Amino acid sequence: MKKDVIWPCRVSAVVLTVDTDGNHSLERIDSEGAVSVVFVTGEAVGCKDYETSNPIVRRIESNKDLYVSVHDAATIDYVRKSVVDSAVMDSECKVIEVVVCKLMDSVDIEAHIGAARQRRLSISALKQDMPLVDHLASRLLKRFLLPVLIVYLAVLLANFIVHSELTERLGEMRSTYARESAEAKKRSEITQAQERLFADYRVIQDVNMSGLADDVASLLPDDMRLTSLVFNNMLVEICGDAFSSETVMSFVDSLRDKVECESVNVISLEKDRKEDLFRFEIHMML
Repeated sequence: MKKDVIWPCRVSAVVLTVDTDGNHSLERIDSEGAVSVVFVTGEAVGCKDYETSNPIVRRIESNKDLYVSVHDAATIDYVRKSVVDSAVMDSECKVIEVVVCKLMDSVDIEAHIGAARQRRLSISALKQDMPLVDHLASRLLKRFLLPVLIVYLAVLLANFIVHSELTERLGEMRSTYARESAEAKKRSEITQAQERLFADYRVIQDVNMSGLADDVASLLPDDMRLTSLVFNNMLVEICGDAFSSETVMSFVDSLRDKVECESVNVISLEKDRKEDLFRFEIHMML
């Protein structure tokens, strides 16, 4: 047997019974295969002794309108091709071999199928029989199309599930990133505000409030009374009463001369007629 026989291809045997009136019947005698060997029998089959010297036998062998089979070099069976072709035309059989046998009991079906497989289903033979290659390819495609489609759908479903999971995770990550970015921005703003506040405080000179209060008190005239002394960062607010406006102005001059400060200004100086006193407010910028 040839080594290049395509063994995975299944070959089925089909018995075609044809009578003299052209009536026929098909019977598959084993499981359905991709291709078939048709065994033709019945009353329409002719049979003669196989003698090569007989001119009738030679004409039968050379007649292209007949299917011819020689059995054990003893008999030759024949049938018209038109009868067989019309009988298998409407069937789904892909015929690769026709064996004509008057008597089916005398035929070794397995041997004929093996011989047909060697002749037709080898790599070298298929290279020259493209219609048969197309048929086998279509049968193979039909066999594997459904599993391939199922696998493809499974892959698509898996991709959809993975894409959905990734999209959901990406949405969660974006939400987390946006939230963390907002929190980081808020922390940055707070930090910048704190740094600005610290910078403002760093420019404030250290002032000895107790010593400043003593200096102000030491310059206070006898006819003047302080009602409040308030420190507000670099601003000192001094409020009080005096018997005359000259005393207030003298006190202001003393502050400008004796206390180290940037400026001393009289914000208000009013006379209270009921008590005959001058009420004042002085701002001293350190």
